[in-house]
Amino acid sequence: MEPQFSTKHFVHHVEQLGKRLFTVTYDLKIPLPCPNFAPGDLFGHLLAQNKLPFPFYKEVRVKFEKFVRDETRKFDAELAALRIENALKTGENLDDSSLGAGANSSADDFGTSNCDSSPKSVTGNADNEAESLFEEQFQQVMRNASMVELSKLITEESRMTEEMRALVRARNFEVERIKHTCEQTLAQSVTDVTEFDKHSYEISMLNEKLRQVSINYSHQIEALNEQQRHEYRQLVRTMYANEKSVYHGGTNAFASLASSFSCADKLSTCPSSANASAPVHQPSHISRPFQKFFF
Repeated sequence: MEPQFSTKHFVHHVEQLGKRLFTVTYDLKIPLPCPNFAPGDLFGHLLAQNKLPFPFYKEVRVKFEKFVRDETRKFDAELAALRIENALKTGENLDDSSLGAGANSSADDFGTSNCDSSPKSVTGNADNEAESLFEEQFQQVMRNASMVELSKLITEESRMTEEMRALVRARNFEVERIKHTCEQTLAQSVTDVTEFDKHSYEISMLNEKLRQVSINYSHQIEALNEQQRHEYRQLVRTMYANEKSVYHGGTNAFASLASSFSCADKLSTCPSSANASAPVHQPSHISRPFQKFFF
């Protein structure tokens, strides 16, 4: 029996000057369930789950990606060993391609290429397939969603937009505050030449602080964008799955509703037709407010 998906527990202790500051943890399935998840989605979720401070982003990301690569190699090795063992028992010929079938053979390129389990896949195919799959699911939801479901999507979009705006406002406020302090210090250096060295040092420190604040918020915005993208896509997938279960679960609720009317040829004369909840149809190439969640 070949190994199935297993949950791996990532743990990393962030330390500074020999003192442990905090511990980062994250559970993930190995092999990666591509194409539904991209590496960026996983790391963005890790950031949101652990509320990781910016100075430790790079350290944790390197450790996390190494952990995923190592665990994927272990899975591949175990899978290959089992197939070789089965081939020896059954006398079946086993070539190199069959050893790699079903395994994440692109583990070395985690974060930069495809992690599809198919041996015929090439770099970028998994991401393209994921985008196509999500696009198809989104269009299906847009064509058949009720007004309540569409309102739910729009409400979620508004919430995420406001969340991003709040972060941008906080960044702008902090940047403006530092710039104002820098301008004041610069003005003092012009009027008080005896303290020129002191003011020059202060201006230098303020410039460095401004740079760090800009970088910090840049990473926070990137992390929030990844988190929101993951959450929004998950919401669309859930709505698509629920809709699919309604249409293919044995009883088509909409068909049953339609068949209950005896005035199918003259809907305009049917008293109840005005109250029927018909699916909302939208063109396949509409200009939608959800565009940012596709890229």
